[in-house]
Amino acid sequence: NVFAIEIHRDIVARLTREASELGIKNMHPLWGDIEIAGGSKLGDESMNFVILSNILFQIEDKQGCLQEVKRVLKSDGRILVVDWSESFGGMGPRPESVLRKETAEALCAKFGFSVLTDTLPAGEHHYAILFKKSTNT
Repeated sequence: NVFAIEIHRDIVARLTREASELGIKNMHPLWGDIEIAGGSKLGDESMNFVILSNILFQIEDKQGCLQEVKRVLKSDGRILVVDWSESFGGMGPRPESVLRKETAEALCAKFGFSVLTDTLPAGEHHYAILFKKSTNT
């Protein structure tokens, strides 16, 4: 099963409708706030894999988000972080909002995630880093 956590209720409704129209039965959009403990509404250590795609640059409480990811991720679970590497031509985040790759790696390390690879293709203006949750965190 895939759980899409979204803070905007209208987007949750749209995702639910579109999944139904497409006959997708294993995708479950949920309203939640990934910046607070328990905000995803997922159980402790219930997920094998978490994707944070184009989200870290725009949330205020990055540490709260990563704490929630750590809570829901099983031991030896994986987290994929994809985010903007730059702002360009009016696209992407404001330059001051870009979360540098090195900063993302350091932030994730603080929560016990170790880099498995940081060379995944993510396009010209993004980076992608695959982390593993340490078994002893």
